[in-house]
Amino acid sequence: MKKLSLFFLSLIIVSAVSNYSFAQTGTIVGTVKFVGENPNYPKTVISKDTEICGTEAKPSTKLVLSADNGIKDAFVSVLGVTGEKLSVPTENPVFAQAQCEFTNHVMVVPTGSTVDFPNKEDKVMHNLHSYSMKNRPFNKGVPFGSVISNTFSKPETIKVTCDVHKWMTAYLIVNDDPYYSVTDDNGNYKIENVPVGTYKLQVWQESLGRKKFDVTVTADQETKLDIEMAPRKRRKKT
Repeated sequence: MKKLSLFFLSLIIVSAVSNYSFAQTGTIVGTVKFVGENPNYPKTVISKDTEICGTEAKPSTKLVLSADNGIKDAFVSVLGVTGEKLSVPTENPVFAQAQCEFTNHVMVVPTGSTVDFPNKEDKVMHNLHSYSMKNRPFNKGVPFGSVISNTFSKPETIKVTCDVHKWMTAYLIVNDDPYYSVTDDNGNYKIENVPVGTYKLQVWQESLGRKKFDVTVTADQETKLDIEMAPRKRRKKT
C-alpha cells in the first residue's frame, strides 16, 4: 500500500513539473524601424464626395513613419508556437469607416470570426471589396446607415478597399493565436505570454513585405529584438 501511494505521489510530482515547464512564458519587445531611402508616397487628392470626405489631400497610408522612422501598423507575429489558440469573440469585431477612411488600417481578428463592416458615419455610399484568397471574398455596396458582415474561417492577410473612394485601403488579418502585435505610432511592439523556446519572428508591412528573424524566449524574461526594414528591391527588367 505504501509503495502504491509513493507511485501515485511520483506521478503527481511529474505531472506538476511538466505543467509548470509548459506554463513557463516570456515576452518579446522591440521597435520596427525603416532604413533606406523614404519612398515618400504621394498624397491622395480627394475628388469625390468632398462634402463628406473633405477637400484636403490625404497622406498615404502605405508607409507611416514616426519622427525617428518607427513604422506604424506593422504586423509582428511568432511562428510555430504550440500554445493558446484564439477563440471566436461573442460580439462581432467591427471594421468601420469614417470620413472616407477605415478607422483601423490594420485589424487582427481570430480565425472563425464574423466581422461587421458598418457605414454609420459617412452619408455616402461605400462599396467594400475584399481581396481574399483563402476566405470567401465580398464586393458589396454599403449605403449610409447599413452594415454588411462576412465570416473568415481561415488564417490570411486580406486587403480591403472601397471601389467608390479609391484611396480607401486597409488590411484584415485573420489569425489563429494571440502571439502577435501591431506596431503603434512609434513602431513599438510587445508580445506577451509566449511559451519558452526558439522561434521565427515574422514582420509584415504592406509596402515592405515580410521579414523573418530568429528569437529565443526565456522564462519570465523580456527578449528585446529591434527590427529594421528596408524598401524591397525592384527586379531588373530583362
